[in-house]
Amino acid sequence: MGYYSGQAHPSTALEWIGDARPEWLRLRYMKNGAGLFEVGEEAYLHWFDGLALLKQFDIGDEITYRSEFLDSEDYVTSTKREKISFTEFATVPDRSALERLWCTINPNAQFGDNDSINLQVVDGEVLAIGDLPSGLEVAPDTLGTGRKVPLEKLLLMTSTPHPQRDEARKTWYNTGIGASWKGFGYHVFGVKDGSHRPDPVAFIPRMTPAYMHSVGMTSRYVVVGEHPMFASLPKFFTLGLRNQPVVNAFDWKGDHPLTLYIVDKDEKRVAAKVEAPAIFYFHHTNVFENGEDVVIDLCTYPDDRVIRELYLSNLRGPKGGNTTPAKLLRHRVNMKTKKVTVEPLTDRSVEFPRMNPGHMYGDYRFTYAVSINPAITNDHSNMLVKVDVATGETKSWFEEGCYPNEPFMVPRPGATAEDDGVVLCVVLDAKVKSSILLVLDAHSFTEIGRALVPAVIPFGLHGQAGPLNGFHRHDALRSDTDGDGAA
Repeated sequence: MGYYSGQAHPSTALEWIGDARPEWLRLRYMKNGAGLFEVGEEAYLHWFDGLALLKQFDIGDEITYRSEFLDSEDYVTSTKREKISFTEFATVPDRSALERLWCTINPNAQFGDNDSINLQVVDGEVLAIGDLPSGLEVAPDTLGTGRKVPLEKLLLMTSTPHPQRDEARKTWYNTGIGASWKGFGYHVFGVKDGSHRPDPVAFIPRMTPAYMHSVGMTSRYVVVGEHPMFASLPKFFTLGLRNQPVVNAFDWKGDHPLTLYIVDKDEKRVAAKVEAPAIFYFHHTNVFENGEDVVIDLCTYPDDRVIRELYLSNLRGPKGGNTTPAKLLRHRVNMKTKKVTVEPLTDRSVEFPRMNPGHMYGDYRFTYAVSINPAITNDHSNMLVKVDVATGETKSWFEEGCYPNEPFMVPRPGATAEDDGVVLCVVLDAKVKSSILLVLDAHSFTEIGRALVPAVIPFGLHGQAGPLNGFHRHDALRSDTDGDGAA
C-alpha cells in the first residue's frame, strides 16, 4: 500500500488516540516524497521516480493534515499529456528519434524538476529539493508551488538533497557533480544567506564520479564520501541518445574502496583523503570532530543491491519485504596520521536516521531510525529504533502490520538532556489500510499517542519541522541550551 499513488487531501482535523499531548508540542511538520506512480496508462518503475507529494501536519490545539502534489513542470506536463515526459532516476519516457537527438545535444532537456526528496528553508522560503541544483518554492500555509530557485554561476549537473547548515557562517554547504577547467569532479560549495550564488570551497577532479545522496559536515570540515558506484561519463552524456535512465550510467565497482575526502571550509582545500573498505550508503547519522579525529557515522550496505530492491515491481511483489538491512558503521579518521578505523555501533538495522538537531555536528549519544524487527525479517522496514551510539544499546517501537517512515526528533524547549523531547513518525497501518502520525516519548521510546489519518500516505522520504505559523529563515527545532542545529 505504501508504494502506490496517493492523493491530494484538503486540510482535515484528525482524531487523536492516546495520552494527552505535551503542551509545548506546537509545530508544523512537512514531508516530501514520491506520491504519484502512474500518469495515464504509463507507470514509473522505481520508488525514487514518482512525482512529488507534499504532506503537512499542523500540531496545535488539534492536529490537522493536508497534502498536495508539487506543481512542478514535470507534474504539469506529464499529467496534462497523460504521459511520462521527463527522465527520472530509473524511468525514461517513450521518445522519438528527434527527441533523443535533442536530449543528446541539450542534456538538460531530458530532465524535469520533480523535486521529490527533501525540504530546505532558505532565506524565509521553503524549497522542495531533489538531485538537481535548484528547488521549487512551497507556500507553507497552502502547499502551493511557487517559483523555481536555481543555483547560479557554477557548472553543476547534480547536488545532493541533504545540504548542511552552518549557523556560525550563515551558510549552507553541499557538494555535487560538475565541471571546471580541471575537468569533471565534485564541487564543494557554500551558499550564504541572501544569495543563490555558490561560493566555491574546493573542486575534486574525478572523471568517474560516484552517485551521491548526502554530504557530511562538522564545524570545520565538509566530508565527501565516495562509495564505488561510479558513473561512466560516456554513458551519462549519451543517456538521451540511448533513451536510458540515470541509474544506467552507474556501475558498482566493489573492488574499489570507500574514499573519504575531508575538505577544510576556511582553507578551501582537501585536508585529508583516506580509504576504507567498500560500502554503499545513502545517509549519515552524524559527522563531528573529536580531538584530532573526524568521526563519520554512516548507514551502510555491502553493495548497491538496495537500489535494485527499490524497484516498484520488486516492492509490490512477494519478495518485496525482504530488504537488505543497513549497518550503522563509525568511520574515525585521524587528521594527523590520516588513518581510518571502522567499527559497528549496533547490531540493529539503521536507516533514515534523525537526531536531536541541537546536537548535530558535535559529539552525540542518540539517533532515531527506521529498522527491521530481527524476529520478522521478511516484512520490510517494520520497526523504529532508538540507538545509543556510545553503548550500542537500543530501544524499539514495533506493532505488527505497521510500517514507519523516517522519524523526526523534536527537543523540548529548554531541555538539557539530549533525548528530552518527542519523536514524530508517519506510519502505515496496513491492518486498517490507513496511516497515522505516531508520537513517541524520545527518552523512553514509548508511545504517547497517535493521530488517525483517513487515507494511506505513500512512503515518503525526508521532512522538516518549524513553527505553526509557517517557516522562517533557518528555523531549527532544538532545545534552547544546545548548540547549532539544522533547519
